[in-house]
Amino acid sequence: MLCFGQKYGVNSSELRKGWEYLKDDEYVTGSRLSIIQGDTAILTNNGNASLIRSQLPIGVDSLFNRSTNLFQPVKDGDMYALRIDFKGSSSNGSGDFILAIDIGGGQGRILEIVQAFPRGSAQEHPFSISLDVFSGSTFIANGGEFSIYSSTGDTEIWDVAFLIEKTYHAR
Repeated sequence: MLCFGQKYGVNSSELRKGWEYLKDDEYVTGSRLSIIQGDTAILTNNGNASLIRSQLPIGVDSLFNRSTNLFQPVKDGDMYALRIDFKGSSSNGSGDFILAIDIGGGQGRILEIVQAFPRGSAQEHPFSISLDVFSGSTFIANGGEFSIYSSTGDTEIWDVAFLIEKTYHAR
């Protein structure tokens, strides 16, 4: 008897890979997420502008929990490619912010990346930030929260979208 993957010419590990796309409609051009210099805000995404879940791994309902705003990896040892897109502006001509993923527990922030606003203050900047992460037991237990820390200048964020791809299924 052939399994599904063999019958349709697909490697069974390929069925465990997949992706989800979410685009937020809460923070848009006329209603932006404002973060005062020195403060941190959770980067939320309600998925109401666009939600594509038709390509999720077999047996997975979601990779991002919209009610808790947490990225939820599936299995310890899995690998993920994340793309976080949004538009932003700063009140400071040399403004910058830190995008982070926090998984709580003893690990806390597992990733931090600094981004600048090279066009200057009050100018719209498109951001498309790609990250690779793997999941461990703390990540599985707590999920991952995306946050923005406004380090220089006040930061505004809008038109948020997440593309979350499970690229490797752990052994």
